Amino acid sequence: MADNPSRDLEQAWSDMCASLMQASHFVQNHANYRAGENRARAYQMMASVLVKALEMHTRIDPDFPMFHVHDALHLSGADNPDQRYLQTRIRGGESYRIWGRLTNEARLDVQIYAGESTSLPRSTGFLAFEEMHVEPDGTYEVFLSPERQGRNWMDNPPDSARVLIRQVYSDWSVAPPGEVHIDRMGHEGARRTGPVEEEMARGLREAGENLLQDVTAWANLHQTVTDSDHATPVNAIPPPASTFAQGG
Repeated sequence: MADNPSRDLEQAWSDMCASLMQASHFVQNHANYRAGENRARAYQMMASVLVKALEMHTRIDPDFPMFHVHDALHLSGADNPDQRYLQTRIRGGESYRIWGRLTNEARLDVQIYAGESTSLPRSTGFLAFEEMHVEPDGTYEVFLSPERQGRNWMDNPPDSARVLIRQVYSDWSVAPPGEVHIDRMGHEGARRTGPVEEEMARGLREAGENLLQDVTAWANLHQTVTDSDHATPVNAIPPPASTFAQGG
């Protein structure tokens, strides 16, 4: 911890802004930026990633979790336009209950990731829709915990960091989307306090690092795929492939 926490908090804000500037320089120097139709979208993409990063790292408390909704306003990179993503931070080794009700989802999948969000994530568990028990009225619950419980259970190992839910839709004309909630078990009635300076400083730095990582990773992934020998020809549909083991 810094000798002057307030000074460290101010420096963390500067570090986050520096990451934003570094991301913008990367975008401006990217080959695709030369095309006029891509420039406004490039900044729109950075703005979407920034909103997600700030919410995840400065607003979400793993002791009082709530889902960040990653919908059409925040889609970027290789996000599926027919999916609604819900994500929150969790504490590894603790117990959580996810619960909700389906409406017209074609499927709903749950995935747990370990490791820092500023590094390459590692999947520690994946619950496919076909494996979920859902009540006749559409309600369901999924337990994340070190010990097995309930009909839908996922192990929550000590190094887990976040849980991601993918709601997949084939008909967007039916509203509203299915509801999903999460509670930390055994933490009911606990008093929620505001963030301390050290936590906020760390969150700001992580948000900036996450922003820079996402902006560069998606652009580089697209370039790698289009330049590879296995690239799909332009305006062509690739052959069907199952990606559920990787989360869709």
